[in-house]
Amino acid sequence: VGRPTFARRIVLLEPWLKVVDTLAYAHDRGVIHRDLKPANIALGDYGEVIVLDWGLAKVRDTPDEAAAEWKAEFSTDRPTHETVAGAIGTPGFMSPEAARGQLERLDHRTDVYSLGVMLFEVLTGRLPHDLTNLGTYMTSLLNHAPPRADAIDEDVPEALADICALALAREPEDRIQSAIELAARVRFWEQSTQLARDVAQRFAQAEAALAAAEGLQGAAVLPPLDRAMAALTRAREVMPEDPRVPKLEQQIETVRARALNERDQH
Repeated sequence: VGRPTFARRIVLLEPWLKVVDTLAYAHDRGVIHRDLKPANIALGDYGEVIVLDWGLAKVRDTPDEAAAEWKAEFSTDRPTHETVAGAIGTPGFMSPEAARGQLERLDHRTDVYSLGVMLFEVLTGRLPHDLTNLGTYMTSLLNHAPPRADAIDEDVPEALADICALALAREPEDRIQSAIELAARVRFWEQSTQLARDVAQRFAQAEAALAAAEGLQGAAVLPPLDRAMAALTRAREVMPEDPRVPKLEQQIETVRARALNERDQH
């Protein structure tokens, strides 16, 4: 049994967006989580999403008590995993600066990185860096950019892969700079994708009605032509520069002129 298909994984994008919204709210109030991972996300039966375990959270401009008490003890059945002194967070989901223990650099962009890891997992069904061996994982995390999501699964849309790659930039200043921006980019992609689907449906309706009209004669041609023009008008409202619009308009008017001429002759 392989990984779930992209079509099955992408349904998790909406719960993920709710997690991003929660972090945007926390960041706006000066709180960073610093240990975001799927194990700390609870999904309810009615679409609710709760972010759990704020034990490593840091409040802006307050002493970092959580980090002072934190010891990076990574429990595992694999003897190859070793403790990384100073690291804060969970392997697989921690940012490079968290892995280095650079506490002074940990801010809201650290959470953005972890959100990017979870997005990568939604898109590809795997983590950006192999976690089989902790030493290898740390080397990869600290020295190499993760693969693009669309290189792992060709069904991943390029635009989503771009967003994910920006969230996973190794240096905080190179990342998407806030949870709000991250959510906005993904939602813009959703809206654009839906518009594209709607427009494609309108063009399909126009072409189908035109094809039906071309098989008729006289006045019987006019109703399907009217349906074709109505669908094309709705498509043009969204994408007025689409080159298919004038082409289809010309075809519709050509068939209409023929039909009117046939009607007048009778």
